[in-house]
Order: sequence, then structure tokens, then C-alpha cells
Amino acid sequence: MISEKQMSDWKIEYSNLFDVNKKLDQGSYRIIVTIPKEIKDEKFDNVAIFKGSLENPNFFATLKPFEDEGVTKVWFTAQSSVNEIYYLNFGYGESCGISVTLTISVD
Repeated sequence: MISEKQMSDWKIEYSNLFDVNKKLDQGSYRIIVTIPKEIKDEKFDNVAIFKGSLENPNFFATLKPFEDEGVTKVWFTAQSSVNEIYYLNFGYGESCGISVTLTISVD
């Protein structure tokens, strides 16, 4: 099991490798995140989205990455009229590899 301290350390160390782009379009945000293919020789494995909180989310799903001009990305949409917090958790490597969680506010 990965400790909260380790998760925090990874977020501090690696969150700059991710590019979050939010665009408002017809009443909703389109959030596109560009992600690294690997971190410290650990290959990208999965990404999940949590809404509300990490400990007790009111929504959870995995996202399917896609390639855009050789760059790996994930995306989702969110209503602009609701102030919500989303968490994207990116897994690298197998089982106890590197895990980076990004916090995305929509308001």
C-alpha cells in the first residue's frame, strides 16, 4: 500500500509533467490533460477520475487515453454552472508503481 506521504511527494515531484487545458464551450468545460508516456522508466498504465473526494467519491470511472500527434492525452467534460472538484489519478508501472493525483477545480 502506498502511503499518503509518498503520494504527496510524487504529486510535488511529477505534477509539472502534466499539462491541464480547460476550455469553456457552450456551458461546459472540456478538460484535456496531456500526460507523460513514462515516469522514471515506469510506463503509463491507467488513469481514473474521482468527483467529490478521493476518500468518498460520489463518482468514479476510468478514462481511456488517446494519442494526438504522438502525445498521450485524456479528456472529460464538466458543467460550468456547478463548482466541483475532480481528481485524476495516473498510474505508472505495475502494482506499487508511481501514482500521481491532479486536482482539477471547475467553477
